[in-house]
Amino acid sequence: MSMSPHQSDYGEPMSNRFDYVKYDDKAIADQAQIKEAFIVLEELIVKKLRPSRPGHLVITKLEEAYMWVGKAIRDEQLVRTQALTQEPAPAQEDPPRQDS
Repeated sequence: MSMSPHQSDYGEPMSNRFDYVKYDDKAIADQAQIKEAFIVLEELIVKKLRPSRPGHLVITKLEEAYMWVGKAIRDEQLVRTQALTQEPAPAQEDPPRQDS
């Protein structure tokens, strides 16, 4: 399989994968709402679990999950803004049926 130097096998241009995307108002609001839930969960974890390796791993995984929230929100925003800027594809006719 031959790929151009700017195309990945994941279907998106490699040049866009690491681009900075400034959050729009919806993304900011979504992240703030999710962050509130993470803070509540963090407080519960700290309150209920004694400091230990497993407890620290729980916090680390919570941090990792929050990092992925940011990536997911970024990706959702890209999809949303692409949908707004793209014109709908023209309707395609069904191919003629071939009866046997």
